[in-house]
Amino acid sequence: MFDSSRYTIEAMRDPVWVEYERTFSDQISLIVRALCVANAIAAILNHLSANVLFTYLNTVLALLFLLVYRSRNRISTLQVVLLIVGTGYLLAITSLLTSGLVGSAGMVLAVVQVVAIVFLKLKPAILIGGVGVILFVGIGWFISRGIIPVDPQVFERVFAFPQWIVQTFVLATVGIVAISLVSQMRSRLLETIQKHREQAAALENFAYRDQLTGLPNRYRFREEVSRSMDDSGVSSGVLLLVDIRHFRVVNALYGTEIADQQLQNVATMLTGLNSKVGTVARVGDAEFAVWLPNASKEWIEHDYRQYRAESRRSLDERTPGPQIDLYKGLAQYPRDGTRFDECTQAAAIALQHAINRDERKLVWFEPGMKDASKRDQQIEQKVTEAFANNEFLLVYQPKVNLSSSRIVGLEALSRWNSSSVGPVNP
Repeated sequence: MFDSSRYTIEAMRDPVWVEYERTFSDQISLIVRALCVANAIAAILNHLSANVLFTYLNTVLALLFLLVYRSRNRISTLQVVLLIVGTGYLLAITSLLTSGLVGSAGMVLAVVQVVAIVFLKLKPAILIGGVGVILFVGIGWFISRGIIPVDPQVFERVFAFPQWIVQTFVLATVGIVAISLVSQMRSRLLETIQKHREQAAALENFAYRDQLTGLPNRYRFREEVSRSMDDSGVSSGVLLLVDIRHFRVVNALYGTEIADQQLQNVATMLTGLNSKVGTVARVGDAEFAVWLPNASKEWIEHDYRQYRAESRRSLDERTPGPQIDLYKGLAQYPRDGTRFDECTQAAAIALQHAINRDERKLVWFEPGMKDASKRDQQIEQKVTEAFANNEFLLVYQPKVNLSSSRIVGLEALSRWNSSSVGPVNP
């Protein structure tokens, strides 16, 4: 297949045309192989008929097309088409001057014009076709005037000059019709290619992009971060998960328009924070993820402190509704995990730790957080069972007057002594 990256400047500026050439590169390769075989067969037949001129000519052309086929990844489509057209003109003119067979020469001319029409843009194709017509009209005029001497037997086979003109213009008319038909076919094909490209881009955008913020979604984030972790040039990194505090309350009280504006502004802020080459994505309803390859804990804390004051002021100025607060959980690669899922789990545990304790600072994952999260989950699951099993106990705490040391009242407290996780603190 011919290399689609080496085209003329005009083609490189038109991605749809490049796609068209790439689509038909296999057909061009097939034509080159066919011409190589056809010239080899013609050389053998001319050798058997003792036609020395065409034996050498067809042999050279067969070797030339073989070389072109072997070098197909280093030759552009335009160069190959011009080579095919040029060799076609050479064969047609040589055949005309040596045998006087105008019909066979015209057939060769028609074939190379069709190749030019199909595989080149409209202006170059018309130019090549016009050159072919001018060549044959000029040769006919030179032969009729005796300027180009030919063998008398050959001259007897050549039509009279008026007939030559008529045949040439008939051939030109056929070429114009062919150009029109092929141009219409190609225009529709290019339109189809463009529509397919737009549809593919739209589907990719829908499948891998968040429609509100324009950020990658969780699927694209997983792909890009996993690819980055597999890169030998990435030896460390930080995975940051961010959740907007009380976002559902804001959505309920102020409406989706204000909530959407908050999401968009947080996305802008995080994109600005990600000054290193990395990825920012929206991975949940009010949750964002940031991947910072080759970043360290020290760099994050230093850069975050510098960036936070400016971004905080800008965020509050741009965002309507209540002030935005963020929970932030972070994990270090490869300390907290060598794979995407491991790092994401560690950052999610740190984020949940920040949410449970209402901490709005940077919360880094620590191994003990996992055990604490498991215990919190167990406690949450056991609460319902505890009510059914009467595991909640009522205890009384006296209220004492310090001046008189007398009990002046009692405070009733509920305590939970779980049968599976033990005493649970209030």
